[in-house]
Amino acid sequence: MIRAAIEAYLRQDLDEARLLPAMDQPVDRLNSNMYKEIVAVGGYPQQLEWATKMLMASRALERIGDQAVDFAEQTAYLITGERAEFVDLGNDEPVDDAAG
Repeated sequence: MIRAAIEAYLRQDLDEARLLPAMDQPVDRLNSNMYKEIVAVGGYPQQLEWATKMLMASRALERIGDQAVDFAEQTAYLITGERAEFVDLGNDEPVDDAAG
């Protein structure tokens, strides 16, 4: 995702920049599914420690994906001169970075 965001910027490619929210969806799903893993291993201390570390890693990856989307939005602004948030394709709402 980071490479795609950078390439879109370097090539000033609006279509490529607009692909980033779709690329971010699997990363978002990974992060949200890690919470289910934590619950599933709640009674097993050794597995809970591992799952907690994986949750932290998945959250960091999710934030990196969000930042790549934000970078693509800024690229779109540089190309078009218009400010607009890309929509989350699973939700049809603008992505609200403050919400998480």
